[in-house]
Order: sequence, then structure tokens, then C-alpha cells
Amino acid sequence: MMKNLMRVTLFAVGSFLAFSVSGNAQVSQQYKAHIPFDFTVGSKVIKSGDYLIKPLEGSTNQRSVIIQNASNGKAQVIGQAAISSTFSNKQGSLTFVKSGEGWALQNVLTSGFDLNLNVKSMDATNIAAVKKTGKTKTVLIGQ
Repeated sequence: MMKNLMRVTLFAVGSFLAFSVSGNAQVSQQYKAHIPFDFTVGSKVIKSGDYLIKPLEGSTNQRSVIIQNASNGKAQVIGQAAISSTFSNKQGSLTFVKSGEGWALQNVLTSGFDLNLNVKSMDATNIAAVKKTGKTKTVLIGQ
């Protein structure tokens, strides 16, 4: 009787750990992107190169999202997003909008989250006009 109780308890604990690890792995998905031009996030200029976009670890679904240079490891927080626990292989994208002489990151769309950023140098009407004139660039991201 005691052995059966011990087996059931160990099975329950093992199952809980297995499901919590696999669920957390889905939430902490990272995405890769090659961005062939310099761009800004807020007031920070980021150089062209290979980047990882990923949510930071946390206990809730609201997480800070960072963009990290793949070659030197430097990271920049780009915003907060609600992270989905569902997972798909859907292709993600980064959308940049023309801002002055350069490009500003405006949107990050992935299978796990969607993050819209405020582009400080333009108001909403200007951004809508820029989209119509084709002054946006989209970079596809993969996992």
C-alpha cells in the first residue's frame, strides 16, 4: 500500500515537472532576424546585423521583450508584450517605418506575441501616410 502511494506521488510530481518545463519552453521562444540596415528603438540607434528577439523569463504572461545582437550579446529592451503559451511555426516579421533619415522599429509580430512600438518622431496620422507611400520595410524572422 505504501509503495503504491509512493509510486502515484512520484508519477504526479514527475508529470507536473514535465508539463511545466515543456510549457515554459514554448513561452520562452526566441526568434532570429538579419537586419541589413541601422535602425532605432526609441532613441537608441542599433547597428545592422544578426539579432535574436525574445521575451525575458517571468512568472506571468506579461514580459519584457529584448532584441539581442547575436555577435556580441548586447541587448536592448524594446517593450512589454503579452506572451502566448500556444506555439506555431508561423513566420514572424519586424516592421520598420521611415523616421527622419533612418528607420525605426514599429512592430514585432511572432507566433508567441505581437508588440507595437511607439515611434516618437511621428504621430499616428503620419505613420498611416508613411505606410501608404511605401516608406516601410519588413524583415522576416525565423526561429
